[in-house]
Amino acid sequence: MELTIPDFQIIFQSIPGNYLIVKPDAPHFTIVAVSDDYASVTNTKRENILGKGLFEVFPDNPDDPYADGVAKLTASLETVIRKRKPHTMSVQHYDIPNPDGSFSIRYWSSKNSPVFNEHGNLSCIIHHVIDISEQVEVKKKLHTLELDEQAYDLFMQAPVAISILKGTDYIVALANDRVLELWGKSPDVIGKSALTVLPELQEQGFMELLDRVRESGEPYYAYETIVILIRQGKEKTLYLNSVYQPYYEPNGNISGVVMIATDVTEQVIARKKVEESERQFRQIADSMPQIVWTSRPDGYLDYYNKQWYEFTGFKEGYGDQSWIPILHPDDVKYCYDTWYHAVQTGEQYLIEYRFRDRIHGDYRWFLGKALPIKDDQGNIIKWFGTCTDIHDQKIQAERLEEQVTIRTRELKEKNSELEQFAQVSSHDLQEPLRKILIYTDMVKNDRQNSLTDRSKLSIDKVCEATQRMSNSLRELLNYTSTAKTELFTIVDLNDVVKNVLDDLELVITRKNALVNTAILPLICAIPLQMQQLFYNLLNNALKFSKPDTEPVIDIATRNLEAKEIRQYSMLIPEKEYIEITIRDNGIGFEQKYADHIFVMFQRLNDRSQFEGTGIGLSLCKKVVDNHGGIISVTSNPGEGAVFSIVLAKQ
Repeated sequence: MELTIPDFQIIFQSIPGNYLIVKPDAPHFTIVAVSDDYASVTNTKRENILGKGLFEVFPDNPDDPYADGVAKLTASLETVIRKRKPHTMSVQHYDIPNPDGSFSIRYWSSKNSPVFNEHGNLSCIIHHVIDISEQVEVKKKLHTLELDEQAYDLFMQAPVAISILKGTDYIVALANDRVLELWGKSPDVIGKSALTVLPELQEQGFMELLDRVRESGEPYYAYETIVILIRQGKEKTLYLNSVYQPYYEPNGNISGVVMIATDVTEQVIARKKVEESERQFRQIADSMPQIVWTSRPDGYLDYYNKQWYEFTGFKEGYGDQSWIPILHPDDVKYCYDTWYHAVQTGEQYLIEYRFRDRIHGDYRWFLGKALPIKDDQGNIIKWFGTCTDIHDQKIQAERLEEQVTIRTRELKEKNSELEQFAQVSSHDLQEPLRKILIYTDMVKNDRQNSLTDRSKLSIDKVCEATQRMSNSLRELLNYTSTAKTELFTIVDLNDVVKNVLDDLELVITRKNALVNTAILPLICAIPLQMQQLFYNLLNNALKFSKPDTEPVIDIATRNLEAKEIRQYSMLIPEKEYIEITIRDNGIGFEQKYADHIFVMFQRLNDRSQFEGTGIGLSLCKKVVDNHGGIISVTSNPGEGAVFSIVLAKQ
């Protein structure tokens, strides 16, 4: 549907805003359309101005010596006709005639825009104005140099640098404390040219900028502009946010420039340091072999290094959750849940997952790790994360685990064979040994035999050797039995010691030994192995007693302190431990052999003087090892020995 001229006029006059349409018939500029708002603000009636020339309706005020509205508006309209482009007049002093013949002083901001027909010819000009009379009056009051005391104080104490530069030489008419501080000058700069006060600005283009603002009447805004000032003979580089406003005289003429500046040097330098830090971080991150990424506190991934894009083939900028499509389907939920659990709790993010390789299409194992970066108040401000390719190590570990499984199975088979051998040694070989002892004893005690003393001595040697062999086989069986996996249970060590003392009753009586024992605790242990441990330690103390001294054995216990537990790397800090000491007054030995005595079949003394198989103490060490404890001994020749056993309570 095509609009007719009456339809157009109805629509145009209803448009909100001060609009006027004129013909491009200079110098008359005949009015062809008027909006309701324009007629209202100019105190005119549409029917009285349509078809009349613009300046016939709105002439200059003859009583105003500075009136030049017709000339300026004519120049603007002619500029539109000549350049075929819109033209803006920021401030125009143009008085409006009243019905009584007087004029109302008004200031306008106007824009003249060309309208072309279908042939490209200029058909009319739209004249749009905004009444800024109130703003201009306020500016006139604020910019007058005859400021009252309160306004002057506010001006001088303003937190931003403010100065008024007047005339073509830009004389410093007014400068507050902040601008003097910024310039590094004293109040005696008032009345001097800006170029005289700050000659260094000449080569920085500021005079041209001031000219442009003063001549065009349009303000200029500059952000983080680099300004070099001379302070105390030295150059000082500053960053300023500035506003340059035209300075209006009471008659509306522009006579200078108002300069407002804020020193943002510290903020800019701080930001540049952050930017440089980020640049260095990205440079370092791109040089790392791992995938490096960062995240906002809410978990949004906002950066990947180049290794990520090389591995995935994604375009740079493909950010948050771009890792989900290349995750192995079985790892997606676990990875997602683990990451956002870390985000919510602030805990370290540590996980293994598989990413699809874009080149080969198969999945590779990665170790994902991220740590939160916190501010001084403990708030998370950033997450820093890495993805490390551990595929080869993972595969190697799996292969190694398979080998360990195979070797463990083989070891169990060999242990089983060893245990069977021990059983055979204990039972099948013990029987012939017993027969040897019985028959040699029968031969020795047979009165019908006329054995020489040498023969009897030989038979005694055979009996002794046979008995030693029987003892060795029995001890070997005890040693191998400690490799069996038995259930741990609560063991009362007082009962264990009582049973052992009952077993050793004959030896204790024969040697007139004294055994002092403290009240021992309950621990979680394997009962049989505790029996073997205390039997061998107490039997060892009785065996290696001094021939001319009655044996005295002291059994004591105490709880280990936390700091003592931490001294042993093999102990678990979270557990409670006890130390049991067994002290004797026997023959002792040199301390350099302290570790030697726990090795199987190792002896420090002549077998002819002290009987034994050389297995007992090695059996004690194996029992303590099975219980995650520590056994040690201290001794000196002739001063006895002290065995220390550390065991966990639970």
